[in-house]
Amino acid sequence: MKKYIKLVSVLLCTIFILMGCGKSDDALKIQESPKVDRRPMVMVNGEIYLDAGKESDIGARCGVMDGEIISTVDPSEIPIENNQSNFGKGYGYQHVDKNNIDVFMNGKWIRFIKEKDEWGIELAATQITPIGLTLVCNQSGGDITGKFSTGSYFNLEVSEDNQWKAVKTLPQKNDIAWTEEAWIIPINDSVQWEVNWEWLYGKLPAGNYRIAKEITGFKEVGNSETRIFYAYFEIAK
Repeated sequence: MKKYIKLVSVLLCTIFILMGCGKSDDALKIQESPKVDRRPMVMVNGEIYLDAGKESDIGARCGVMDGEIISTVDPSEIPIENNQSNFGKGYGYQHVDKNNIDVFMNGKWIRFIKEKDEWGIELAATQITPIGLTLVCNQSGGDITGKFSTGSYFNLEVSEDNQWKAVKTLPQKNDIAWTEEAWIIPINDSVQWEVNWEWLYGKLPAGNYRIAKEITGFKEVGNSETRIFYAYFEIAK
């Protein structure tokens, strides 16, 4: 009888354990975050433009398109290549000004506005070569509470399989050392820096890249915040 009771107890414990495992798996499934659609956006010339939620206010316009959206990513993702959106492809667009474009969708012109940080800072890449570029930093408007500065540090990422991956650095005899100068970013003005990465990354092959810069905003003495800004660029074949 004691053996029988012991056997039943073991069986019951096993059943409870299995039931508990089943509940844990269900709980894990429930906790998985579903993909959430982002605001419609498109990348043009290395800049992200966001759906303004309204039709264009332009009446007469020429019928020539400035470009076309040729690729797309999932609505939950952010475009990482030029002429790529997260809402579909095959749509033509026209430039309105430096901060706006109009996209022709379903018989209507929809306004898209350039994404802008609340600091009013934008980075753009020009004079692009496989070993370097000129980095232009513009500051205008924004929520300004102090001055901005940056240093010599930067890093590069390449777009692969719809993901940004760090570009591999060349073998170094010694640890990489960055100079400690602080470059001031003028308010409501622009400044540019020459960047050469041949010593760090070598000559880059064709592809879509972005360069990251750390910019520090000083609210007051001893109170600062550092953010990362990107400039997108392409090296053609």
